[in-house]
Amino acid sequence: MLKWSHADAFEKRMYETELCKLLNFEIKSENLSNNDVEFYTSVLVNACHMASDTCIPTGQFRPYLKPYWKNKNLKEYHFKQREARRKWIYNDRPRVKGDPSYHNYKLHKREFRKHKRQAEKQWQEEKYEEIKSAAELDIEQFYKRVRRMRKPSSSINKLIYNGNVATDDVNVCEMWSDYFHDLYSDNGDSDNLFDTNFFKKIKDFIQTYIDSNDNCAIPYLERKITIDEVSEQLRSLKFGKAPGPDYLCNEHLLYGGKAILTYVCKLYDIILKTEYIPLCFRHGIIITLYKGNNKDKSSPNNYRAVTLTSVLGKLLEKIILCRVQALLEQMGTVMPHPLQFGFVKEHGSIPAIYTLKESIDFYNEHNSPLIESKSGLIIEHLHIPCVLLADDTTLLSSSKNGLQILLNIVHEYAQRWRLKYNALKSKFVLFSPKKYIQKPDYVFSFGDATILMNATVTYAGTLLDCSRRTFGRTDMACKKLKRKLHSLYNIGVNPNGMSPV
Repeated sequence: MLKWSHADAFEKRMYETELCKLLNFEIKSENLSNNDVEFYTSVLVNACHMASDTCIPTGQFRPYLKPYWKNKNLKEYHFKQREARRKWIYNDRPRVKGDPSYHNYKLHKREFRKHKRQAEKQWQEEKYEEIKSAAELDIEQFYKRVRRMRKPSSSINKLIYNGNVATDDVNVCEMWSDYFHDLYSDNGDSDNLFDTNFFKKIKDFIQTYIDSNDNCAIPYLERKITIDEVSEQLRSLKFGKAPGPDYLCNEHLLYGGKAILTYVCKLYDIILKTEYIPLCFRHGIIITLYKGNNKDKSSPNNYRAVTLTSVLGKLLEKIILCRVQALLEQMGTVMPHPLQFGFVKEHGSIPAIYTLKESIDFYNEHNSPLIESKSGLIIEHLHIPCVLLADDTTLLSSSKNGLQILLNIVHEYAQRWRLKYNALKSKFVLFSPKKYIQKPDYVFSFGDATILMNATVTYAGTLLDCSRRTFGRTDMACKKLKRKLHSLYNIGVNPNGMSPV
């Protein structure tokens, strides 16, 4: 395992020099094939590995090694204790108190344990001080340091899927493979779920457009990739991230220097010219993360899949995305929609829940001054058809018929563009002024599924009550705070040593 964080400036410079030697050859630009793309990609990957294995220090991950063992004085006492033990063993392990080897071994052992306890205490005090300062300055750093001190949760050695039980590692991996194969494969019901006529219409339109135009490419997107583009997106990569199936880390590119920038530009130009994506860009390693909340760990449905892909592929995607966004800005098109709060810079769950709550409160407190339309709500000059948070869609309407129209629009759109909505997880909440005590029991349909009315709903981590009472939300926040506080106690944080905030 490469230790990029332990490499000094000289070793990083040697890596850059060695990589420059390995990539110092001409790349042909004519008569290119798919095999050429695979060849030049493998050359880059192998060159990065050869240079890093030669110049960058390596190490083995030892989970049992405690962090306070990095103390130099502790290592010296440990060495003396081991040397005294070797001499004691060499003398046939005598246990007589007057024996010098036995006395010396016990003495150095006591000294080592004494300094070990001191080093552990010093390390804990430093970490608690870091947690305390982070809690007052940066909440993100606070939880990052807390997670480092937590003990790993107990793993599950059993997986259940489709009535089958897997207990050993091989069977568990095979069951995960079957689960993701079923999840990401077409099970044959596409014709029943989606609009096949619309799919055929779009497919024929694209083929007709390609056949009728000799050059249907967009010049702005097809132009050669420059070093400045690669360098700009390369600076956005973070350190210490897990590699993809080619085992290339971000550091392989970040410390590669000008040689790797030039080679990557030529490689990406070949990819655009041949319109072929290398295999390593299309492969990934799926990591499963437990969702928590005391869900059944033996069920694959209670895990979230995270795919580790090639850093070279992600870098190319960043460059193409930047070009597409610039092109849309030139065309006067905003992407994504202003009401999309997920995966957007300077947006997130807080603006999403704020927009939703303000719309509801404005409607209830001003005696419904909203103009109903077939596409949501209109508050004065603001048009709010829905609130989007990544793949979560919240529809707003001032009447029953208006909401059903919105549901029909979403269902028709999903059928056309081959999207799947889980109606079982969908909820309907009626927010009305407090003077209306009795509320009707509405039932809405989403295709063939039925959506029932609920009194509460949790959106973006916030509990929303139909009567707009805040007691339930406050009670849930207090319980969550209590769990967090006890979890801090469990990792050894002394409550007397923390700030009351």
